[in-house]
Amino acid sequence: MPDDTRVPAGAEVTEERAVDDQPAEAALAGDPEKLRAKLQVLEAQLEESFKRSRETSERLKETHERFLRTAAEFENYKKRAVKEKEDTQKFGVERLLKDFLPVMDNLERALDHAEQHDLKQVIEGVRLVQKLFETTLARHGVTGFSAVGKPFDPSLHGDGGLGDGARLQAARSAGAARGGGCGQTSHPGRRRRRSTR
Repeated sequence: MPDDTRVPAGAEVTEERAVDDQPAEAALAGDPEKLRAKLQVLEAQLEESFKRSRETSERLKETHERFLRTAAEFENYKKRAVKEKEDTQKFGVERLLKDFLPVMDNLERALDHAEQHDLKQVIEGVRLVQKLFETTLARHGVTGFSAVGKPFDPSLHGDGGLGDGARLQAARSAGAARGGGCGQTSHPGRRRRRSTR
């Protein structure tokens, strides 16, 4: 059991009472009953002070334990959040790849039949694969739009993870050097950009 009689270092007295001991001592010196009564009052005050100190100590201990539990719960929450984020990324990519497996299978079939069939049938098969590819992209929020002749707008076109202005400017310069611009290619049949917005 802790020693409740010690006064902690740095404890401040918030209330001071002036006690004039000399007249009281003179009055009590000749009367033992009054001394006993005064002693009982002082003992009661001391016991009340100890009782309050124990109650305060218990409340402080309970508050500290609640704080420790809350801190532990918060740490557990952070760990769960990180794990959920990792799981979402992992299973999201897995789902995306599974959705693109039919596209890959159909593209392989089209290439296998390209040597055996005439060009019109091969073109028709590749267009069907392209449509399946676009449908799969749309299912994941990626849609097509025209960006021909328009300046690159990262909020609309998506910056492909470039992020900062220096790399974005480098991409624009590289596009201009190839004869195109950002948002367009030099191939006449591929003038569409994709956006995840």
